[in-house]
Amino acid sequence: EQLPLPAYVNGELPPCPTMAPEVGENTDQVMTEVLGKSADDIAALRAGGAFG
Repeated sequence: EQLPLPAYVNGELPPCPTMAPEVGENTDQVMTEVLGKSADDIAALRAGGAFG
């Protein structure tokens, strides 16, 4: 027997999948929110070629 589609979890549809971010799309957000870097720190890293 096959499961009915779409599959419901706890009576709700699972969230729609989203596309993965592009390379570098979230760099500034990760650097500030996760690593605690300032805008000046990020600018210096970017100027030094740290992000390609």
